[in-house]
Amino acid sequence: QFLDQAEGKASTARKESEQTVLDIEDLDMIQTPESLLLSTVSGEDTQDRTDRILLTPWVKFLWESFRNILELLKNNSLMERIYTDVAKRAFKFCLEYKRRTEFHKLCDILRTHL
Repeated sequence: QFLDQAEGKASTARKESEQTVLDIEDLDMIQTPESLLLSTVSGEDTQDRTDRILLTPWVKFLWESFRNILELLKNNSLMERIYTDVAKRAFKFCLEYKRRTEFHKLCDILRTHL
């Protein structure tokens, strides 16, 4: 239930981030002077900035949740089924959000738990 809520918040943040970009962009003025200056200086577009503001905290929270749950369940043989379900969900998380470094960390975590 905890992971379901965290995944729900992360997907809501992703949708909100995409919707914010769609709402911000005006058809008459596609790039404001501020966004043009920011994109020139930082090299990132509006979607990248809104993702960093809205989506990243939830993705980080979800990753920390997966790590903590796996760490708690690693030594309990009665919770082995739940452990495998959480590990599978963590792999899906890495695929969905394209998190390569977290995928490698997850592989290392699972390897050390064996």
